Amino acid sequence: MGDVIGSQEGMNREHVVEQVMARLAERVRGGDAGTSPRQRSALRQSIATWLFFLDLALREEDIAPFVQGARQVASVLRGFGLPPNEVESSLEDCRREVVERIPRGSRKLAKACFEGGHVELWRPTPEGRGADPLLPMATEFLEHLLHGRTQAATVLVNRAVQDGAILSSLFLGVFQPCLREVGRRWQAGSVTVGQEHFCTAAVQRIVSHLYATAFSGVSRIGKRVVAVSAPGELHEVGLRAVCDFLEMDGWDSYYMGANVPVESVVDGLRQPPADLLLVSTTIVIHLPGTQSIIEAVRASAAGSAAILLGGVAMNANLGIWRSMGADGVAEDAATVVAQARRLVGMSGA
Repeated sequence: MGDVIGSQEGMNREHVVEQVMARLAERVRGGDAGTSPRQRSALRQSIATWLFFLDLALREEDIAPFVQGARQVASVLRGFGLPPNEVESSLEDCRREVVERIPRGSRKLAKACFEGGHVELWRPTPEGRGADPLLPMATEFLEHLLHGRTQAATVLVNRAVQDGAILSSLFLGVFQPCLREVGRRWQAGSVTVGQEHFCTAAVQRIVSHLYATAFSGVSRIGKRVVAVSAPGELHEVGLRAVCDFLEMDGWDSYYMGANVPVESVVDGLRQPPADLLLVSTTIVIHLPGTQSIIEAVRASAAGSAAILLGGVAMNANLGIWRSMGADGVAEDAATVVAQARRLVGMSGA
């Protein structure tokens, strides 16, 4: 990926991040910014993500990726409880550090990006498809989990299975919208981190009990997929379920999960050779990590594997997968199998 920001000698993204964080430290010492270590860590990732979106905007000559990304990052920081004035100050510090130091031909567009980002910073992020649990069962399932009623949620699912529901329909109609809604409420600050983790673990546990009947009678198709979450990403239930969908289609899946070093992802593609790499990104501030995986794979001997992106963060930025160097994007588990088959030259399921 051509890095416009890093093309200026003596300047790179890490430098910008450190400079903006240094200004934050000055405000903390002056008593103007009260932030916790967790909030500062989130802000550090957010600055890198602003720069990621800025570079996309500069290369595409369109402010839309940055404006949209700035709004999404602000939503995440709001979930971390970072004071709005500190988010605005940090975005302004980022502008000061970047605009006058990047190549002259990019400055006018960069200024427009930051101006648009400030205007849109606190506008609510549009909810993606499936963000609200519309089905009665999904609504009831969500309420059980938010109130800690795992047994009641399990009974609800078991009753549906007895009535003929299968894993794929339950995931698409109940589990996926439920988890997306929990994530949306966490970002809005109406659900705590503890509740979000509880709901995720409960869904994992319930889904695991459905595996026994999911894979019976499936014929293998001789294709191997490696699946991993973006660096720093802790959300993996959706990725695990996607691997199940592919297994039910006959794929051999190598599920690596979350917090996997980039070099280990590359190694996982080699032996035996993988046909497809699936990278899931839930939170927008982890998109730069997704980019790092793509770049490492493309630069390695495993670079011939097709790369398919997915996750909530990609759903909010569906147009950027080409600029990131991927081969495709899947909006949800329902479209993963068809996209995966397309990328490896197979017909639809």
